[in-house]
Amino acid sequence: MPVAVSAEPVRATRITGGAPATRAAWAAAAVAVVVATAANIWVAWGSTIPVFYTDEVGYVANAQLLSGIGAPRDFSASSYYLGWSVLLVPFWWILQDPEHVYRAAVAGSVACGVLVIWPLAALGRRLGMAMPWAIVAAAAVSVAPGHLVMSNFGLAENFITLLVATAAILAVRFAESPSAIRAALLAATGAYLVVTHARTAPVVLVTVLWIVVVARRRWRVSLAGVAAAAAVAVPGFLAYNALVPQMYSAASNREERGLTRLLQLDPLGALTAFVGQSWYVFAAWYAVGLLGLVVVVALAIGEWRGRRGPRIGPATWGLAAFAGVLAFSVIWVATPIARDDPRFDLYAYGRYLDVALAVLAMVGIAAAVRSARRATALAFGAAALGITALFLLVVRPQVPREGWWGPNSVPGLIQWSWPNIHGASEPPWIVASLAGLAAVLLIALSWLLLPARRRAAVVASGMLLVMLASGIAAEVRTIRPSFDPWYTSFTLRHDVERTLEAHPDASLSFDRRNLSDTLGGVDTVSRNAYQFFLSPRALPVFDSDDEAPESELVISRGDWPLGEELGARVVARDTGMFDNTLWVMPGDLQDELEAAGELE
Repeated sequence: MPVAVSAEPVRATRITGGAPATRAAWAAAAVAVVVATAANIWVAWGSTIPVFYTDEVGYVANAQLLSGIGAPRDFSASSYYLGWSVLLVPFWWILQDPEHVYRAAVAGSVACGVLVIWPLAALGRRLGMAMPWAIVAAAAVSVAPGHLVMSNFGLAENFITLLVATAAILAVRFAESPSAIRAALLAATGAYLVVTHARTAPVVLVTVLWIVVVARRRWRVSLAGVAAAAAVAVPGFLAYNALVPQMYSAASNREERGLTRLLQLDPLGALTAFVGQSWYVFAAWYAVGLLGLVVVVALAIGEWRGRRGPRIGPATWGLAAFAGVLAFSVIWVATPIARDDPRFDLYAYGRYLDVALAVLAMVGIAAAVRSARRATALAFGAAALGITALFLLVVRPQVPREGWWGPNSVPGLIQWSWPNIHGASEPPWIVASLAGLAAVLLIALSWLLLPARRRAAVVASGMLLVMLASGIAAEVRTIRPSFDPWYTSFTLRHDVERTLEAHPDASLSFDRRNLSDTLGGVDTVSRNAYQFFLSPRALPVFDSDDEAPESELVISRGDWPLGEELGARVVARDTGMFDNTLWVMPGDLQDELEAAGELE
């Protein structure tokens, strides 16, 4: 008979069932870890420079300023929190080169992408899986498109996922045996999440409240949790607020923007976003994310209906934390949906959810391995059908017929064909829904037809193969075609560096006039790119429509009327997608470069 996923709180010492930990199973686990490691390294191999000139360069620049090396950057657009940047500080001390530090950030992202296997496997073990098959299942999560493709970038996503998974297993351990040390570890992990990205603010709030409620009669335990959270979150937030004005001339207040979106929330926009993101939970992770959510709800209900009275256990903590993250994500995209922004990805926005969906997917795979109670199985099937119908009938007709989208906003869906990149007529709403429903059917058949002894091997190995194939497809079909042009852009940086090496006392500035960048505002990409590439050297920014440059060298556009009027000459031109040109103003440096034959 299949072993049910109990609604009662689980403890590692009481878990039985699942396939035995044979030598073959351990061999499969070792192969899975090697495959996951190789896949994460493979996707990151060509990531030599940033492609996101807000997020990625923001994290590296934070680290540069925290390291005490060089001048603060002069960035456009939004600022970024410090949690990930703190880990990059030693690389500035050792390497002192922005491109090398960036590659170290990518390597760190890869490491986090693989290390997440450890806490996920520990969670799977507590949910009843034999450890080797829990490792295979965790490896499957680590190569899923929504997780794997993030190893391409120096973003904080994989680090946040690792922290979320670690917080989940720490919450289970704290519930098993509440202590001051376990409370402090859990609270500090939750607090470091919010120091890394504001989207996880609900996690730390839920965590601290949960610790206080669970340990309400043990004040030392509660105090340890509250103190640990405050000791991490308060200095982190104060440091962030001290750093931002040094690098962002028009510093964007993320908290104010979030509050504004909350206060101006459009109900229909929020409902559309909620249905779309609920569908993403289902479709982007081949139904196991939704199954995990249904199981967590069932476990939470079991906690509330316990024989000894209501109990607020780890399932309740997890459900509340995920609900908070989902609410944050819904609020963030509801406003642009309400104003009819021409973006396809807003209607199934998943980037903010994927860091938590990795944990829910692990829970879902464990449930698929161990079977489920009839009520849970029926709720899973009904939720899958209901969410799919709502999305296709209500949300899909609202998606604009023409627009744009970003692969990093819907990473769990980019193995499928999309407009623009693949020439599809619409985003992959239909095919992703069918794939999710097919996964529901296969999970149900595994419950009905496979004996418990074989189910772990079949389900875990099957998920590894499906996720790996999807992750590879996402990388080859979408990520590389989307971002390869970025790696051949900004070659002007080599000409600038060569000129400055030959003339180290030369002054340089950046002209923001007439920038034609399409991402993040009129002057974000090129401005931030050269702030990054030339760090830690100072790069003053000016607008030649308002003032003349004071420097000898100027990065401006290829067509620069003021420069030509003042007698500036072209040293070199940029290649790739953006219009940037290095000019030299009249004077001794221009004469030297002309004599050396280095001017056009």
